[in-house]
Amino acid sequence: MSIKHKITVFLLLFSWGFTYGQSPNSVLDSLDVYLTDIYTNFLKSYKTDDSSFSFVKSEITNGLKSPGSFDYEFKHLGRHMYAFNSPDNKLRVHNLLSCVGLNIINCSYITFIQQKTDSNSHTAYYLNDYVDIKDAYPYAVHNINKNGLNYYLFLLHTPLKNSLNEYKAMVLKPKGQQLVDATDEFFKKPKDYINVIFFFFPSIETKLEYNPETQEISYSGYYQKPDGSFEWGKPETAMVWKLVDGYFVKQNPTPEK
Repeated sequence: MSIKHKITVFLLLFSWGFTYGQSPNSVLDSLDVYLTDIYTNFLKSYKTDDSSFSFVKSEITNGLKSPGSFDYEFKHLGRHMYAFNSPDNKLRVHNLLSCVGLNIINCSYITFIQQKTDSNSHTAYYLNDYVDIKDAYPYAVHNINKNGLNYYLFLLHTPLKNSLNEYKAMVLKPKGQQLVDATDEFFKKPKDYINVIFFFFPSIETKLEYNPETQEISYSGYYQKPDGSFEWGKPETAMVWKLVDGYFVKQNPTPEK
């Protein structure tokens, strides 16, 4: 059976399941298997600029729009992705990952967003269609507030060459039924945007972090001490960006005593 025939049969069965009373979980289980099948086939010749990606993107987007999928655990597709919710539970972020061997530099990152439109429904979309995150992927999302409006602080990671890793912060806001970039509303100048690069060590997690209590973005990493030794933690010279009067402002580091 051709892939087009498989798709047609699946869509007919999927629609039949919702229409004629098949349990939501069994319908979503079938969806999980179907999306996993087309995604793993796509990974065999991964390219985000060809027609096969457009098809996969469309199918995953439509699948994530399905009733009940916001809270559903995709057990099969979950082998290729990890998902997490925003603190207010209005967003669910899905990162689909694919690596060639054990080389993290050869990983691809495809991020989809499920966004609640009201208490009983949601939409879904490929994040890069609305926000230019390039090859980065979000690993944390936090709610922040400005002038009584809700925004989302996204912390993102991009593996670079020569064992370097880029981390940055972006602020997104809901506009209609998708998120749009609002980073410029939280930084007085583009040069103040948060963008740092770390050297990668195996089994050492280095990343930007946000503390909602202090409203500060900071980072921890594997750094060299004045005596030449290396230590894991927050270096004395680490930058801290604090939310002050609606803007993230870089603070002068205070050496630890």
